[in-house]
Amino acid sequence: MDHARKQHGTDHGLPPTGKSVTVSGADFIRVLANKIQTVDGYFDTRAVPEQLGLQVLVQPKELGPFAFGNATRASLASVTGKNIKPGAFSITVLESRSPEESRIVEQQSAPIVGEMMSMNGFLGWVGVTVGSRMMTISAWESPKDPRQLLTGGSHAEAMKKFFGTELASGGFTSVWVPDRINTRWVRCVSCGRMADHERSAGTCSCGKTLPDPLPYW
Repeated sequence: MDHARKQHGTDHGLPPTGKSVTVSGADFIRVLANKIQTVDGYFDTRAVPEQLGLQVLVQPKELGPFAFGNATRASLASVTGKNIKPGAFSITVLESRSPEESRIVEQQSAPIVGEMMSMNGFLGWVGVTVGSRMMTISAWESPKDPRQLLTGGSHAEAMKKFFGTELASGGFTSVWVPDRINTRWVRCVSCGRMADHERSAGTCSCGKTLPDPLPYW
């Protein structure tokens, strides 16, 4: 049998989607002496998050020397089309003290990235959580640009918690300058050949216009 519902409340900190979901399942009723003894219901647990537009990923926490986690990306290029070669990367690493603290940090990252999107020189951001280790990598036009994070806002509040008693067992920040960024190759949809987008000025040797190159970050 199918059950249809619409999501109006939050789910793991995510806002309501307003989407309707239909879940297929079955009830197994055990009857003894003309009386119902037990009712066991089974349904497709994967159907709900998938119909709400959520990813369903099942993986081990660790496997030999490998540890697994999740990642999130925010790119200014996907919003404004601003596709500039990065001049610096800022990297922050935190070691959380519990899974709950990791979830709190992930939730607090959203307003920080929202503020970064309006900062001068910001290009993109990637956040990664693997076990208790949490890492963010942000791309900027200049090595001086990440200093804006120290002037106030959500990032400054997070720093107060870090140097107080509320956040993480340890961590560090750094700014990296790229030694080189190699050619962005693009495959021509007409002839199938790879082309150097910048050197070819966006036109393949076959004469067709090339697709836009991948954003740097």
